[in-house]
Amino acid sequence: MISGLHTSISIHVSWFFRNNQASEKRPNFKLFFEKVGNYPSRIENLYFLYSILLRAFNRASHVIQNYDYETGDLKSDIATNEIINRLIQLRNPECQNPFREDELFNDVTKDSVKQQFMTYVQNISRIMNCEECQICKVNGKLQIYGIGTALKILFPQKGKDNITDIDIKRNELIAFVNTFIKISQSIKFCLLYTSDAADDLLCVDLGGRRIIKKKK
Repeated sequence: MISGLHTSISIHVSWFFRNNQASEKRPNFKLFFEKVGNYPSRIENLYFLYSILLRAFNRASHVIQNYDYETGDLKSDIATNEIINRLIQLRNPECQNPFREDELFNDVTKDSVKQQFMTYVQNISRIMNCEECQICKVNGKLQIYGIGTALKILFPQKGKDNITDIDIKRNELIAFVNTFIKISQSIKFCLLYTSDAADDLLCVDLGGRRIIKKKK
C-alpha cells in the first residue's frame, strides 16, 4: 500500500511537472519512466492500493452518499453533493468486490494487520511534519489519513460489521474521498502515459495495462 501511494505521488509529480524555464505545467515522460514506468511492480502496487480504496468506497457508498456535507456555503454544498453523486454513479457493478478482505485476512490476523498499518501511518505522519514544502506535507498527510480510513471501513472493530455502526468522522470521510480521487487520477495518468509512449518504446501488456519494459 505504501509503495502504491509512493507510485501515485511520483505520477502526479511527473504529470504536473513545472519546467524551470516555463510557467506552465506539463507531463514529463522521462521522469515518469525513471520513477514508475520502467518498474511494473510499482504500477501493480498502485492497482492494489486502488482496489483497496475502491472496495472501501463500495462498502461505505451509502454512508458517503447520505453524509451531511453542509458547510454554510450553499454553492459549495451543491457542488459537493453533485461530485459525490457522480462518484456513486460511476461505480462499475462488475467491480463491487475488487478486494476481498475476508479472504486475504482471517479474524486472527486482520486486527494485527490493521494495528500494524496504523503504526506506520503515525510514523509517516511524524516524518511528514519535517517536510519543508507545505503543499507536499498537507497532501501527503491527507492521503495517509485517507488510507487509514479505508482500513477502518474494511476492518471494523468486533461487533461493528454493519457499515452504519462504524463511527466515521467528517475529517476521515473527506480525507478518504480525496485520496480515492487522487489514486484514481494516478491510474488514469498512468494509462495515458503508457498508451502515448507505446508507439516508440518496447511494451508488454499486463492485464490490459501497457507497461514499459526496460531495454536490455
